[in-house]
Amino acid sequence: MSELLPKILVVDDEPWNLELMEAYLSSDYELTMATNGVEALEKVKDFEPDVILLDVLMPKMDGYRTCEILKKDDSTKFIPVVLVTALSEKEDKIKGIESGADEFLSKPVDMLELKTRVHSLLKLKQQQDMVRKERDTAQKYLDVAGVMILIIDKDQNIVEINKKGKTILECSDEELIGINYFDNFIPVEDREFIKKRFNDFQGEVETEECSVFEMSIIAKSGQKKVLSWNAIKLKDKDGNKAEILCSGEDITARKIVEEELKKANEHLNLLTRISPIATIVLDSEQNIVTANEKATKLLGYANDEIIDNSISTITCNNELFEFADQDNLIVGLSKKDGNCIDLNIATSVIMENENKKGLVVTLQDISELSGLLIAPSIEENREIKDTPKLEASCT
Repeated sequence: MSELLPKILVVDDEPWNLELMEAYLSSDYELTMATNGVEALEKVKDFEPDVILLDVLMPKMDGYRTCEILKKDDSTKFIPVVLVTALSEKEDKIKGIESGADEFLSKPVDMLELKTRVHSLLKLKQQQDMVRKERDTAQKYLDVAGVMILIIDKDQNIVEINKKGKTILECSDEELIGINYFDNFIPVEDREFIKKRFNDFQGEVETEECSVFEMSIIAKSGQKKVLSWNAIKLKDKDGNKAEILCSGEDITARKIVEEELKKANEHLNLLTRISPIATIVLDSEQNIVTANEKATKLLGYANDEIIDNSISTITCNNELFEFADQDNLIVGLSKKDGNCIDLNIATSVIMENENKKGLVVTLQDISELSGLLIAPSIEENREIKDTPKLEASCT
């Protein structure tokens, strides 16, 4: 069951001090020993101690330097370090505090004091481990979120940001934590408005969540992006307003597609209006969204009399068109005066993201083609018959 015991790394260059510590602690803790700071740094990675008892005066690397390195390393900075020293000057303790030591023990070590200090530090480390575990779990949830999540304090500085947020802003933790979000990532022309909106929201008593709105940002690369933005107020343990939790979905690609579709629709409407052929554009429900002057004149309607109506309201049999690319169809359409005329129709499907979005319908009055369908006249036939034929001959 030794693997269940709390683990202590004892570091001292005097063998008899190591033996003394082993005698005091081996019954309650799993121990490993090191004789200098360099060896301690090697062993701490594999042994992963819960507490380190560290002598100050040692060869190769003293306890102060060893402690300083441990406290600067993210993987070891939360391990409690007890400096065990015969030095008693005030300056020595200040130096130990500056190196990051959590506790001090004076030599010669008293067994009761040693066990009390170790027990106290182990309880503290268990609580810290629990808090870190909860925080790490929360951070994992934040990091898998598909939107940017960040916490901004009352001074508009970034307190926390998730992985997606760092990707959107194209920055690391070191470049983001503690800096003013609005001063660094909001375009200059929008900055005062967004800051005012943030301050107004922060000062509102009744409102706990702001309505969703679009916000432009500038990433580290200089690329302008558009976020769908929302914010919720956070409170401290006393119920006072402390920070703002913000979430932002990167909708830049969607906005680009929407703009391209808007331009495409405007282009289509322009082509429809100037087309020399009578043209009607239908949406996916086969409602008329555009009809050019040639089409309305052909059918005798004013533009606003047919727009937004189903195409079935002007087909003679109240039928819809097949949603497909077709041509040379003969379809009867009802004119405003009640007459039904046969038209030669061609249809072309408008696609968007592999979905059928609309249908372009061109109309041609068959009577316009009648002249082309009349048989040649007798005079024309006679001219053809009177054409002399070449007779074959031999030379």
